[in-house]
Amino acid sequence: MLLAVFTIYIVPLLIIIIIYTYIIRYVQQSNPLHRKRCKANRRNMIVIRRTLILLFCLIIVGIPSLVILFIYIITDYLTPLVYDIQLLSISVDLTLTTIVLACITPKIRSVFRRNRKHQNLRQNTAESILGQRSQEI
Repeated sequence: MLLAVFTIYIVPLLIIIIIYTYIIRYVQQSNPLHRKRCKANRRNMIVIRRTLILLFCLIIVGIPSLVILFIYIITDYLTPLVYDIQLLSISVDLTLTTIVLACITPKIRSVFRRNRKHQNLRQNTAESILGQRSQEI
């Protein structure tokens, strides 16, 4: 069972951390004399930061599953609530991933802002029309 924990959780996490560390070092060691390269480095760092935010959220949501796995390894017993906890964990994971992706992607964020402005404009227009009609009565 301990081998399963390493295979499922720890090995992929270590591989991802090593790859991101290598990418960050590569980006930081680039020659900063060229403006284009500096701009590309900044863009790469933004992408890496967004990816790490998403990865951190996924790791946080996966903690209950890891705890349940450790409890099962230690006690060799699972309660029936484990399946409900797993289902809730997966649901929260998918919802959180969608929200985080919407928040960290600038184009999607700008669409939400634009829609909110149009919605506020429509609401203000409707309120002013209703206000004028109530004054006429």
